[in-house]
Amino acid sequence: MKQDALKYLEPNACVPIDMETTIMLVNALKEALAQRTEQEPVAWYDPSNGVVSTDRDCPLFTPLGQVWPLYPKDEWVGLTDREMMDAIDIDDSPMEMGRKIEAKLKEKNT
Repeated sequence: MKQDALKYLEPNACVPIDMETTIMLVNALKEALAQRTEQEPVAWYDPSNGVVSTDRDCPLFTPLGQVWPLYPKDEWVGLTDREMMDAIDIDDSPMEMGRKIEAKLKEKNT
């Protein structure tokens, strides 16, 4: 989920406006804000309209609105093909496979 959210922080990223994406972004941003350090912000988020930009003075931000700084997180660590295969069983449903891979990723990245 966090990895999906990070792609919207790229310069000139096009952010779809749908409830699922908005919820994902807000949750990822809340987590990032809770874990922020004294680093420089890498982007800015306007919670009133959901706009994320690397430009603090983005014209799409709500005038006089609150803008939250977003800070970088540790580098993402993915799974190798072998780690993915070891995490799942052949009899798992797609949902079970997803949950097991998600758990393995969480284990490596927290």
